[in-house]
Amino acid sequence: MRRVCCVKQYGISQFNALLNEYASQHNISLRRDRNPGEVLELDWTGSSIVLHGKAPGLERKCHLFVAAFPFSGYFYAEAFPDEKIHSWLKGIADSLSFFGGVPVILRPDNTKTATIKADRYEPELNAAMIELSEYYHTVTIPARVRKPRDKNVVENSVRFVSTYIIAALRNQVFYSLEEINNAVREMVLELNDEPFTKKEGSRRLLFDNEERMHLLPLPPRRFQLFERARAKIAPDYHVQFDKCFYSVHPKHISEEVRIKASADTVMILLPSGEEIARHHRGVFKGQRMTSPHHIPPLHQEILGWSGDSFRSEAKRIGTDTYMLIDRILTSRQYEVQSYKICRGVLNLKNKVGAKILELAAGEALDSGIISYKGIKAIAETIGMDAEDSETTAHKDDSYLFLTHSSERKEGKP
Repeated sequence: MRRVCCVKQYGISQFNALLNEYASQHNISLRRDRNPGEVLELDWTGSSIVLHGKAPGLERKCHLFVAAFPFSGYFYAEAFPDEKIHSWLKGIADSLSFFGGVPVILRPDNTKTATIKADRYEPELNAAMIELSEYYHTVTIPARVRKPRDKNVVENSVRFVSTYIIAALRNQVFYSLEEINNAVREMVLELNDEPFTKKEGSRRLLFDNEERMHLLPLPPRRFQLFERARAKIAPDYHVQFDKCFYSVHPKHISEEVRIKASADTVMILLPSGEEIARHHRGVFKGQRMTSPHHIPPLHQEILGWSGDSFRSEAKRIGTDTYMLIDRILTSRQYEVQSYKICRGVLNLKNKVGAKILELAAGEALDSGIISYKGIKAIAETIGMDAEDSETTAHKDDSYLFLTHSSERKEGKP
């Protein structure tokens, strides 16, 4: 005879209540003692700070790298334009310099910038992370997969940074990474000095008094990971690397060069190893990093072009034209890069007239347009509308008089 098992049925609310009660009784946590200077936890924030380019509509989201000590809660934060390996390693190196020492263990998440393969017992680190660990005489032990309690301090620090730093800076407009990090650095120092709510002291005091002395000493020089590539100098005396362009002296056009790049610097070298150019690393796709020393004199002084001469010429046309030219001149890293656009815009006066150019400049300012093609299209449209209006106003109405004259002639006896 078949036995029937009776299962008691529960409503969803009662089931959830019983489940929570069971979990509270059986989910026992292990409290680990946090030894000073032993572990430094590392992570990225999910929230971001917007970096604006000089040209309208150009922007990039920057995430914050966060490093925190579980013992004291003392933390460091820095903004980067991406979460690639060179940014990750620079963040670690900068944080160790900020702390003034090296922990025994670095504990990152199982991010691709730290590990090649995540594993519960033996995660595989990438070569760059191994190189950094060996350089600082420390070890890297990633947190277990899907075990946030393994790095709960940095998780809390990430939330803390998102709440108090990113939220506080969300309404500010930043035009360089340096501006963002100056603001972030001030808030990091301020927040580390804030008193604890449930005990005496602050993060910084606890770190200085009980943790700093347990850190390993820093090496004489900071660790840097360099990316390397080969390229050819283009006819415009620029070389492309990582979707940005960097200038060299025109005498090197068509030569093969080597590129050596860190997180914030790009160096261009000849095959012999001689350095011929050094630039800040570009942030925006297509950004041109041009040194004034590399621009040929002919390009700089074509027909005596200068920012002041363009502004003076624009001012004679009208206020909106002056403001438009000034915006174009300040839209590039170096003023000379916008000279051709300014010359083209001001030359529109010969084609459409000063009055129409002034009207077009006003519309371009309202629309945020600073390209020659865009301004030319606006000017031509206004010019065509003006011609149509003039034609309508001076339309030939002589036929009215001819008709009247004809009627009078027909009325004669």
